[in-house]
Amino acid sequence: MLIEQRMSVFIENLPGMAYLKDLNGEYLAVNADFARYFNQGDYSYFIGKKMDCHMPIGAAIMCEEMESGLSKGEDQRKFELNVSFGTYLEAIIKPFVIDGVCVAVLGVLKDISQEKEQVRVTDQYKAVFNSAKEGVLLAGVDSKIRAVNPAFSEITGYSAAEMIGNNPSMLSSGQHNDGFYEKIYSALYSVGQWQGEVWNKRKNGSLYVQWQTITALKNEWGEIYEFLAIFSDITHKKARLEVIEFRANFDHLTGLPNRAYFHELMASQLTLSCEEKSQCAVMYLDLDNFKRINDSLGHSVGDKLLQEVSKVLTRVIGVGNTISRLGGDEFVVMIPSFNYISELELLAQAIVDGLKEPFVLSQCLVHTGASIGIALSRNVEDVEEILRLADLAMYKAKELGKGRFVFHTGQMSDDILAARKLELELRESIENQDIRVAFQPIVDISTKEVLGYEALARWTTPAGDVIPPDTFVACAEELGLIQDLFEVVYTKVLKGFCDLQKRHAKTIYISINLSCYQIPSLLSVEWMSSQLLGYRLQPENIILEITEGVLLKDSVNTRLWLEKVRKAGYRLALDDFGTGFSSLAYLKSIPVDILKIDRRFVADITNDESDLALVSAILAIADAFSIRVIAEGVECESQRQVLGRLGCRLAQGYYFGKPAEVEALAFEI
Repeated sequence: MLIEQRMSVFIENLPGMAYLKDLNGEYLAVNADFARYFNQGDYSYFIGKKMDCHMPIGAAIMCEEMESGLSKGEDQRKFELNVSFGTYLEAIIKPFVIDGVCVAVLGVLKDISQEKEQVRVTDQYKAVFNSAKEGVLLAGVDSKIRAVNPAFSEITGYSAAEMIGNNPSMLSSGQHNDGFYEKIYSALYSVGQWQGEVWNKRKNGSLYVQWQTITALKNEWGEIYEFLAIFSDITHKKARLEVIEFRANFDHLTGLPNRAYFHELMASQLTLSCEEKSQCAVMYLDLDNFKRINDSLGHSVGDKLLQEVSKVLTRVIGVGNTISRLGGDEFVVMIPSFNYISELELLAQAIVDGLKEPFVLSQCLVHTGASIGIALSRNVEDVEEILRLADLAMYKAKELGKGRFVFHTGQMSDDILAARKLELELRESIENQDIRVAFQPIVDISTKEVLGYEALARWTTPAGDVIPPDTFVACAEELGLIQDLFEVVYTKVLKGFCDLQKRHAKTIYISINLSCYQIPSLLSVEWMSSQLLGYRLQPENIILEITEGVLLKDSVNTRLWLEKVRKAGYRLALDDFGTGFSSLAYLKSIPVDILKIDRRFVADITNDESDLALVSAILAIADAFSIRVIAEGVECESQRQVLGRLGCRLAQGYYFGKPAEVEALAFEI
């Protein structure tokens, strides 16, 4: 009994959860910490029982096995017990010896769950620290490095041993000034974190850019004690992004800002100019003869020319101005500010002069030039608008002879608006077949008998404006509407011709004008003939008037088309003979039936010896080739008599009858 009391007193004074077991594994005594830990206020609960009364069977068996293996000579054993998920006990057991005899087993338990969890978390941190692909650096407030991870060494080339204890400034690339680092420290001490791009230097001396986040670590009193920097090498990513950005914003051929990027820059400048109540300017530049150079020397030479032109422009425009390639051979220059118009004139002239010099490309001497349109930002708030104005001025420069510059004026815009309005109205009138046809008699000059008519297109706009034929025909040619216009006119001519033929006792003919743009590809001989069938007309009744512009093409296809027309039965008349590049070779090689003497030679034939001689020569040439002649523009009896004496047999003009629609002509026939 005395021994048991001694044992109880002994274990009660031991630190930790102490117990005493007999050699059979049954409790002899436990202390207060032991009973309290296992939620038993009564010590007697444990006496005479084994460990499985309060502990999982697995842990109890392990502990008993360890206890049973103790020998008298063994000092102690130390091991861990996992009593539940997340709960660990450290056990220290030793033999309890009295008078040299092991009479019991003494054990002390300690809850080490928190230590185990801390170790686990620390191990996780170490695993993350060591396996992270980002570089990690830990430094104290004394700017001494305390730790770096393997990724840091892989990125920088420095080992942990080389870095620990040193200042992070040993990585400095020299790309940032002191102010840059002062802003970083200011952010760390004010908001506790900073992130951004930093250029650093590797151990081998190469520079790299990293995306870095630095966090200030604070203790429980809110004091910064360490800085944690996490970074990744974005050198290659940044290079790729720069390539993508370059491709998105710059022309790949010349390296100049492209259209999209120029729009951004120009929009910003227009806003700034408006805010500052100042003016900027745009020069719209188009290379002269570029298409001819491309077609004759090849696209590779054309590309080289564009590159050389961009170099000249970059050199000439100087610092502060922006040059962009919009596409093709079109460039624009933005001048953000200027004091005098003369400054713009000098710059534009310098560009014109700089591009007059020939370029040597692929062993070829290449000559080009520039036509420049200049527009000011006054009362302009839109990029497209200022470009449009400069573009209009550029086209005006081309009209004036190329190799020059022209400032935009309000009249240019008015002209363009008028042309656009005319275009829309012409398209609508062609679609609605609102083009009218007038007929002017062609007569025997001696008897004044009507032998045929020339059909003339007439157009009055929906607003009531009468548009001259030269104007709307040229517009149709430019817009690619000439064949559509002809088809409307041709159909109405055939219908009107049928009505006129009914009023004549003998067969007459009709003369129709063609555009050189229709020949040979647009106008089908088969289509013309198919239209005749609907009105029971023959090709022999039709004279097709062509100009010398058709003959100047002098292509195989043009000749074949003209021969096809003749074989189909149509007759050909050469209009306005003598006003262009008249050549006897044409009359010899081209199957022409009729020559029409232009009204300009007829107008002064009664008092101008040169006109008289010229008309006489034309008549002699025509007679030599057995070609009939029609004199145009006869307006008085004296002209008729002179032409008759010269041997001209056919004529037309106001003297014989003005052009009129069929209904009006009916009273005169």
